[in-house]
Amino acid sequence: MRIARGPASLIAISAMSVIAAAGAIAGPSLDGAWVGGLELGGRWSLAAAEFKTEADEVKGVLRLPFDNAGGLVGEVASEEPALRFEVALGAAKLSFEGRADAAVIRGTIRRSDESGSLVLHRQLEPALLDPCTGLYQSGDRLLWIQRWGEAGDLLVCVDEAGSIRALFPSGITTFVVGPAFLRCVPETATIQFVRTNEGRVAGLRVLSEGKPEESYDRVDLYAQEEIAFRNGEVPLAGTLFTPRSRGPHPVLVLVHGSGSQDRLSGLVFVSALLRKGIALFCYDKRGVGKSGGNWLQAGFEDLAGDAAAAAALLKKRPDINPEQIGVWGISQGGWIAPLAASLSSDFSFVVIVAGPAVTPEQQELIRVEGEMRAGGFSEEDVRESLDLYELMNRYVRTGEGWDDFIAAREEATKKPWGPPPGSIRSEDDPYFAFWKLIMRYDPVPVLEKIRCPFLAMFGELDTNVQPRVNRPIMEAALKRAGNRDYTILVFPTANHVLFEAESGRMSDFVEARRFVPEYLSTLTEWLQKRVRLP
Repeated sequence: MRIARGPASLIAISAMSVIAAAGAIAGPSLDGAWVGGLELGGRWSLAAAEFKTEADEVKGVLRLPFDNAGGLVGEVASEEPALRFEVALGAAKLSFEGRADAAVIRGTIRRSDESGSLVLHRQLEPALLDPCTGLYQSGDRLLWIQRWGEAGDLLVCVDEAGSIRALFPSGITTFVVGPAFLRCVPETATIQFVRTNEGRVAGLRVLSEGKPEESYDRVDLYAQEEIAFRNGEVPLAGTLFTPRSRGPHPVLVLVHGSGSQDRLSGLVFVSALLRKGIALFCYDKRGVGKSGGNWLQAGFEDLAGDAAAAAALLKKRPDINPEQIGVWGISQGGWIAPLAASLSSDFSFVVIVAGPAVTPEQQELIRVEGEMRAGGFSEEDVRESLDLYELMNRYVRTGEGWDDFIAAREEATKKPWGPPPGSIRSEDDPYFAFWKLIMRYDPVPVLEKIRCPFLAMFGELDTNVQPRVNRPIMEAALKRAGNRDYTILVFPTANHVLFEAESGRMSDFVEARRFVPEYLSTLTEWLQKRVRLP
């Protein structure tokens, strides 16, 4: 697995090809994808691995996505249930000794004279996870559970207070959670999904040491409908979530962040609105899931047109209030959502999270510098990283300077801040064509057309889309538009995805425990003042 990042991207963990070294193995099969973490020197790092057996030899790779580190697994040896292997992470060599069963690899990891722990849970296929998704209730407490690509396609659980945890599998129906979002140790609770005799998931139990068992029933507070629609020649597919309360309902169309985002990518941020009577429509980005086309060949106008096509479809439905269709976007979606509202009069309000007010080219340089400084890198490292992106931009703009760019990039892969080796393979890499389509997009003229109610939320600790840069530009553009109902908020302790954070470093995403409380309450109250609820 690896981190995949584009301009102003959310953090995305995607499938990784196995490219690695070998050793003999007997005992439990390691084949497949694993996710968990390792702790060395008192610091927790998310870890992802994949193993594959070929000709009685195990090949594998271990990566630390948020540390921008990874290496080949070698000398795998197993004598059930003991397991040993080594992995080279940059200049460091780590050795592991522990135990493996069908669901968990657990043991001690050593680096020179330093030792710590490594825990990896076998990832389950979406077909095994999807039946567990939905809303669960115990008394007045509600839990929303969904599969989320931003968390490596693990199940995540969000409660009414915005607390968020990833569920690490220890069996097909049993999962563990840790003290923070993407931390699986120490295990703070076990979640067991309860199935009926017919195999349907009917509830769950939460088992925590020293606490009474909690039982939650699965509740049917919303309808869920698969919908196919088109934007011109491009077929698209999504899901409409509609509250069980009597309609017609206001609705939010959810626009994706960057990368290969499916229909679930934004749902975790707004699922609480279903309990308030607001419908949600989310769809697969072009070329993802059941949607056709290819987002790498689509400019922002194309992607905004997809959202507008969704609004046109929803406007015709009797269960949707045609005068109360809004658009919500996060990160890259903060460019696309206002553009969609400028293209279609079907949208009556706009909500964005971490939405940039500068061009993608400017934004990417701001992101690189912000993340480098938050990571504690030297001024020389910061300058080198910015120079690398300038070389890439020059190549994309002009088609010149490939040799200079690729040489600088190859040198950068040897450094802790550098890009992963091999992620750009050739001069005609599809990402370059996409970057050329969007890099000079200027959001200001679009914001100057937005006169409907507009809510923008930023995190003060966001090193990616920084509010000190974007807020004044956005506010000035909305004033020039004559917009009389706009709200721009900055939450002091929030990061890029409005998780409560300490520094804005990448590790804050892993160690997060909840959304900043102001986010959900602000979003709900703002909408309730502007829509008529059934």
